[in-house]
Amino acid sequence: MKLKKNINAIIVVLMFCFISQNIFSQERNSLENLTKRADIIIIGIVKKIESQWNKDKTRIWSFVKIDLEEIIKGNYVQKEITIRVLGGEVEDIGMEVSNSPKFKVNEHFLCFLQKDSDNTFAVTGWEAGKYIRQNGLWQNKFAKISNSKIIELKANILK
Repeated sequence: MKLKKNINAIIVVLMFCFISQNIFSQERNSLENLTKRADIIIIGIVKKIESQWNKDKTRIWSFVKIDLEEIIKGNYVQKEITIRVLGGEVEDIGMEVSNSPKFKVNEHFLCFLQKDSDNTFAVTGWEAGKYIRQNGLWQNKFAKISNSKIIELKANILK
């Protein structure tokens, strides 16, 4: 009987931890929070993806070359930008990271970005900070954004 109560207590604690973590993650990756944390917000098209090992050959990084279509927030004067994401494939060895955003050549997307250390940018909020255009909406597995919401976002940034 005592063991059953302990197991039930453990289950309740684990459920609370999971729910709390999920709520924190949703709040942290809300549109408002992503906007505040991002140095720049862009709409662009993936032109090229190159993956390479780090110096120690312990991680694979992918460098995603983007043709900029629009800058919603921030200042950036060049027409191309590079995003660095963890994961990729070099020769026959691949590395996949569960929350790392995935990109495809010719993909049209909206992205919240933070400056990285080597003239590249990282996606704010990992996969929560990248939206692809589908069925007239910008969406990822966490949220959908309408064009009117993007217009409202731009107006709020300009205030």
